[in-house]
Amino acid sequence: MTCRSRSATGRSAGKPRQQTALGLDIEGGWKPTWEIIDSKAKVVRELRSIGRGGGVWLATDLDREGEAIAWHLRDLLGGSEDRFRRVTFSELTPAAVRAAFERPRGIDYDLVRAQQARRFLDRVVGSRCRRY
Repeated sequence: MTCRSRSATGRSAGKPRQQTALGLDIEGGWKPTWEIIDSKAKVVRELRSIGRGGGVWLATDLDREGEAIAWHLRDLLGGSEDRFRRVTFSELTPAAVRAAFERPRGIDYDLVRAQQARRFLDRVVGSRCRRY
């Protein structure tokens, strides 16, 4: 089996480029708008190329931000849900990494929603505070 590894180098998607846009449709049920961050466009292209047609292992941090990064990558790379595997580990030792890959899981959408709620609050409260 051949494996290729590439770092996403953090968050790949964010709010729209327009400084005045919250990236939220508040009246429409708080639906977010995400765009690829300009500085990450090359990384996303490379990840799409590497992940084309095969399985993808998402090994971002194990906190809510890492879970949201994994979710964004899954969305940006596209394809069926079953081609993605989520692994987490809290130490970079051969035993910990091996154990993580032996027990993959899906994306934890509760953590994704928690991260989105925090980001939404940052956007709404932050945009109001900047006015003063």
